Amino acid sequence: MRILWLCMVFFISLPAWSLPQNSQSDARPTSVEVSIFINKIYSVNTLEQTYKVDGYMVAQWTDAPRKTPNNKPLIIENNQIDPFIAKGQWVPALEFINVVGSPDTSNKRLVLYPDGRVIYNARFLGTFSNDMDFRRFPFDRQQFVLELEPFSYSNQHLRFSKVTVYNENVGNQDIDEWWMTGTPVTRISNVHYDHLDAGENEYSRVTVQIDARRNPSYYLWSFILPLGLIIAASWSVFWLESFSEQLQTAFTLMLTVVAYAFYTSNILPRLPYTTIIDQMIITGYGSIFASILLIIFAYHHQMEGTPDRVLIRRCRVIFPVAVVLFCGLLIVRGMGL
Repeated sequence: MRILWLCMVFFISLPAWSLPQNSQSDARPTSVEVSIFINKIYSVNTLEQTYKVDGYMVAQWTDAPRKTPNNKPLIIENNQIDPFIAKGQWVPALEFINVVGSPDTSNKRLVLYPDGRVIYNARFLGTFSNDMDFRRFPFDRQQFVLELEPFSYSNQHLRFSKVTVYNENVGNQDIDEWWMTGTPVTRISNVHYDHLDAGENEYSRVTVQIDARRNPSYYLWSFILPLGLIIAASWSVFWLESFSEQLQTAFTLMLTVVAYAFYTSNILPRLPYTTIIDQMIITGYGSIFASILLIIFAYHHQMEGTPDRVLIRRCRVIFPVAVVLFCGLLIVRGMGL
């Protein structure tokens, strides 16, 4: 009986000393410092509100001191990292939460220092998404945002303590049709997820925001100038003598603006508000429709034997001045002058 009792005690106590302890369960949250090196931002897709980012992500934290060969840093790369993780080396899974699909992280490196420091370095290439405000399009300003979170560890286990962004390679360059403005803005915050259990529903998040301003040159020459010429051509009805020619010209230009609106609708997503280009198109509709009403009004007076030439002459001045002033105010407001 004594031997049986000793065997039972042995097997009951075996898991307590044979299994490795989870360093993240009872300890204080691990403090992780993050550095992000941005090589390039490109392929900005206004219609899908996406952009591609090529860069490096470096995370650093401190574990218990360890033995390394010759007491020097141990460098592990790419596929060699997984066996170290399987043997118990803790490497948190950090993910960009506003990435579309899975980013390419083919090159990775893990550096283990004898004093316990761990540096994880990964190069990433991904398509990111962010809600964009196009009210001032094509004079709009947007933010290219990167949001980084731990995949499995709440802030009870992991917290970001510092974030640094380096973007020297793109700071003074054009990003397609964009100009960089200012320096990147970083923020560390806690995000609450209601669908997770209490105590494990807050996660630490790093947010990097890069401000950029659109270069409107392409849209000025390819969209706004042709629209302005179409609207200006509609004023010719005030110089035509034939009523039928006036109506034919006005309705033809109205259909031209309609076709132009369909053409420009393909450069932006469907929006619940109007952009500056939309407001200019609406101005074109209003100008041509008003000219149609006025030439019908003038023709009606002429048929009654009381031609109103003064009205037509005044319209030759009022319409160009009003449209130019209104569109000029839209451009000034869009450019923020």
